[in-house]
Amino acid sequence: MNKLNSFFFATVAALAVLFSACTTDPIEPVGPSLTLELTSNVGTNQDSVAVDSFFTVLVTASSGTNTLKTIEVQENGVAISDLSRLDFNGFSAGSNPSPLGASDTATLDWTLRIKAPSVEGANDYTIVITDQIDSTIERTVSVTSFVPFTEVDTNTVVLRLRNQAGPAGQGGLDLDTGDETGTMNETTHDLADLGIDVSKAVDWIQKIKSANGAELRKVDNSTNFADVMFKEQVEEIYNASTVIPAESDVVQQGDMFAVKVASGVIYLLYTAEVSVTPASGDNSDFYRFDAKF
Repeated sequence: MNKLNSFFFATVAALAVLFSACTTDPIEPVGPSLTLELTSNVGTNQDSVAVDSFFTVLVTASSGTNTLKTIEVQENGVAISDLSRLDFNGFSAGSNPSPLGASDTATLDWTLRIKAPSVEGANDYTIVITDQIDSTIERTVSVTSFVPFTEVDTNTVVLRLRNQAGPAGQGGLDLDTGDETGTMNETTHDLADLGIDVSKAVDWIQKIKSANGAELRKVDNSTNFADVMFKEQVEEIYNASTVIPAESDVVQQGDMFAVKVASGVIYLLYTAEVSVTPASGDNSDFYRFDAKF
């Protein structure tokens, strides 16, 4: 090989090394970042909410190489289409995914309010952030929706059912109003006393029955009236209790009954007092009930 060729090849090799040294690897774009915080209105962690109620998710996102473009809220992997269930940083959602305004494309610090479904159960809520080249990042929180318990109401008037054999206008009890009524041609009372049996030394029969479409049930003695705090418990107790098709046994203090009146309201009755007047013909006997409904 002559000197000229040797010089040529040496020069090419040197240039190749030089250009190789100056070439840089391509820069990989950095994607967005995202953090979520599940909160309640008072700022504490919350992973269960009542059905049909809103819960809050704090969203913090930052752009990477490219600016942020959209935000999307998914429920169990599917974008929520009912926009009335979404509130984006104080505004009703106009779409989902939703485009981000210019002030939110570098950093995003939003409060999302999401309405839980109307049926109870566990659900996953995924927040998806997309940037201008459609790189995405997502984070998920799990929320359980439940049917809330409702506190019972209690009677605010004395619920007294008197011996039917007494003066006119007694012997029946309207549980909705607490009024005592008669039992002849009356349409408002739910319970009726059975009156007297004159063949007995103590003539008060001391039994009750339902009236005007109400259904009377005997509650198991193991039920603790004081522990019943919610309407749902009252309904459960009623469903588990024994139907009284005609008349009750002799009513004693401490007996409990469940009564579903014609309007559908269920009353849990605790027999707080049974007053018996042993003298024949003295028909001032009565029961006094406490009620939860």
